[in-house]
Parts: sequence; structure tokens; C-alpha cells
Amino acid sequence: MSWPTCGRRALLPEMLARGDGYLVNTASAAGLLTQVSALAYSATKSAAVAVAEWLPIVHGDAGVKVSCVCPQAVRTPMLDLAMQEPAGAAALTAGGLLDPEDVAAAVVAGIREERFLILPHEEAARFMSIKASDPDRWIAGMRRIVRRQGGVGVSAPMLNHQCRLAARPVGLPTEEDWSLTEEPVAEPADGEVLVRTLYLSLDPAMRGWMNDAPSYIPPVGLDEVMRAGGVGRVVASRHPDFADGDHVSGLLGAQEYSTSDGNGLIKVDADLVPLPTYLGTLGMTGMTAYFGLLDVGALGEGDTVVVSGAAGAVGRAVGQIAKIKGARAIGIAGGPEKCRWLIDELGFDAAIDYKAADVARELRTHAPDRVNVYFDNVGGDVLDAVLTRLARGARVVICGAISQYNVTERVKGPSNYMALLVSRARMQGFVVFDYAARYAEAAKEMAGWMAEGRLRTREDIVDGGIAAFSAALLKLFEGENVGKLVLRVADA
Repeated sequence: MSWPTCGRRALLPEMLARGDGYLVNTASAAGLLTQVSALAYSATKSAAVAVAEWLPIVHGDAGVKVSCVCPQAVRTPMLDLAMQEPAGAAALTAGGLLDPEDVAAAVVAGIREERFLILPHEEAARFMSIKASDPDRWIAGMRRIVRRQGGVGVSAPMLNHQCRLAARPVGLPTEEDWSLTEEPVAEPADGEVLVRTLYLSLDPAMRGWMNDAPSYIPPVGLDEVMRAGGVGRVVASRHPDFADGDHVSGLLGAQEYSTSDGNGLIKVDADLVPLPTYLGTLGMTGMTAYFGLLDVGALGEGDTVVVSGAAGAVGRAVGQIAKIKGARAIGIAGGPEKCRWLIDELGFDAAIDYKAADVARELRTHAPDRVNVYFDNVGGDVLDAVLTRLARGARVVICGAISQYNVTERVKGPSNYMALLVSRARMQGFVVFDYAARYAEAAKEMAGWMAEGRLRTREDIVDGGIAAFSAALLKLFEGENVGKLVLRVADA
């Protein structure tokens, strides 16, 4: 970028209009005049004030004092002195100790490299108090001020950190399968919104999305941002249906910022439930449990329901919905702590620790009348064991097979599939996206159960931002999470 100059004279209005600055309030007058002293601007009637002619004027002809929020990177002892004492700055300038052109360069550097804001002094004081604690809210507030006062906005030099798929994993994903990248945050076009990601959903299905194989959804391409559902806050909107500050959920991707035309974005209420809940019980995992059990599983009152991966995001919802609908719920999970949690906290009738017990033998004890609905999240040996205990007319719901996602040899299919014939049972897979038109129906009923205290939610939240994405994802396949696994990208 080249800045307009004439010897030592750089025309400030042109610099600000053409530069990589952030926000400039130009409402109060035809142009801008700056003090060398305080790096502050005062609105005046002159739009052609040159750097060499800057004066220590706090109140211009329009009588409006404005402040420059100065980044630490462009501050010097001389500038600090000038900011504290405008009269002293005039003397420094006149004496040649403070070169106006150097100051201009510092301002330009600050505008290009930092979030350099120029706005009315009173507004600066009010918003500076929240800058450190909530920069996104601060930026959104500044945008509203500028729009309200007729200001000019130019792009912010913010960076969007992303996690991209670098290679197709063989077995468990490794660090070499990912690349962490950054690029400038894109400004939303007409009809678009810019969303700041706050939380990302970590799901077993992601492992399948990394494979270059036919599936219900196209695979993530190499060097593409990893596909991920998330919850975020709108920080800039040029879309009629969304406003700055709205909270939304949708496929935001494994990145800090995303632009969207609004398709697939759903407004969510941060006051109703914590935001991560919209990735769990009131998100895709909750929808998966609801439609998989009630529609595909055709649950009936008095049925015995067995669910594997019971301490995970989908499994714990399946068991609770079964109980709400008058069925018995038996969970299969790994480890005594998870099993105790299922019974003591979630109200399951029984829990089987597949790591320490024979699943088929335990089912004979806990389901003497056999199993009417089996909701399978893991596949492999557990699926084979449950097939031996099916009741007549049983329904086997195939939701996932996490035990098989990272195998490097042939995937193990069910060897006891003939039990389906003997039991006149059926085994059916499903994809929750097929029920998108009915999401609102499910969310309304589950939100009601939550309000009544009948449906409990739990999120296992991992900190670390986008840089922690790959390591956090592995927790799913190592069985470390209890409840819905969520990555916190930024503070809400």
C-alpha cells in the first residue's frame, strides 16, 4: 500500500480513507485535523490539513473533542509526554524534537498493524473499560457508533486462526494431519454476517469426514478448514435477519471467525441455557438421540432400551429420553465412574462396564426379557454381544461405530447378524440431517424436559482455542470425555 505524500506533507484524510485503519468518525465536520501531541483528532472544517501543519488543537471549529485509542506498539516516551501535556507537545514540535512525519508513520503503522480506533472522546472513555475483557463486544460497539454517527469504516487488521486438514489420517489422527494457519478476517459482504466462534462441537463423525470415501456428506478437502459445528456471536452484520451481538449456531468450521450468508445459521438464546448446550442436548447430538430413538427405534412404553457409548453426548440423552417415555434404560460405558454417573445422576436402570464385564452375560441379568431397542454408537464386539439378546421384533438403531473409525485393517462387521432373522428384528442406520425440517419440534420438547429437570445436560469443555483442536478431538477416541465434548475458542 502506498500512502499519499508530498515531501513531508501526508494528507491525513486521504490516508485514513484509503488505509488499513479500523474506524474513523467523520460525522462532525467535513474533514479531520490531528494533534501531533496526543495522536488525537479534532473535527474541523478543513479537509486538507497536512502533516507539517498539525497544531495542538483539542477543540476544532466544530467543538468536538475526539480521542485516539493508542496501541502500545506506537507509543514512545515523547508521545506519552505529549499525550499528557498538549501545550508541551507544541513546543516539542516547534523545536524539532517531535518530527510530524515520524508521528504520521507511527499513526499509519498503528492503523495497519493494530486495532487503532478514532472516536469521540466520551465514547472512548466508556468503551475502553471493556476492551481488555471483551474485545469482540468492544469492536461491535465501535461499529455501531460509527454507523450511528455517519462515520467511515475500513477493514480491521484482525487475523483468523484456523485448523486445516493437511493429510488423510491412517488410524488415529496425528499432529502431522493438521496445519494451523492464519489469514485476515474477511469483512462481510451485502447479505452476510461475520461470526466470532465461541465454542466448537467435537464429534466422532469428524473422523469419517476426514476420509476420502463415499459417505452421506462430502469429505473435508485437503487444506480446507476442518468442518465443525459451533456457537458464536455476530460481530458484524450486513444481513437483514441478524444483528451485531446475536448468538448463532451452525457449521462455523474450526476457525476463530467465519462469514456466512445466513443459510444454516440459527439464532440461539444465551439467557435460556448456557451456549455449549446448543452443541449438545439442544444441538445435533440431542437431535440425533431424539429422532434415532423415537422415530428409527420406534420406542414404546415399557420397552427395554440398551445404548452403547452411554456416557457420551448422544448416549446419555438416549437413556434419559427412554426413561421420560416410560421405558427401561441400560447403558454400556467404559469404567466404573461413568457407570455410576449413569445410574446415580441420570437415572439409568443399570449400567454395564464393557471394560470389566462380559456384556452378553450382564444383559441376561439386567434385561431378562431381552432387548427391544438397541441404540448402537460403537459397533464391533459390543454390537455382536447385544445382537445375541434381542427380543422378538427388536429395533437396532445404527448411529455410529466409534470402535471402528480408526482401524487400519478391515472394519469388523457383526458376526451375529443372523439373530436379526431369528428375532424378526430390523437393523437400520440413519443420518440426523434427514430430520432437519423437524429440529424445532425436537428442541421445543427437549427444552421443556430440561426446564422440568427431567433431562440433564453435561458438557466436557476443553480450553486452549483453535490450537488445541487436534488434541481435544483425540479425547473422543480415547474415551476420556463424559458428556458432550466441546472446545472453548473464545470467552462468551
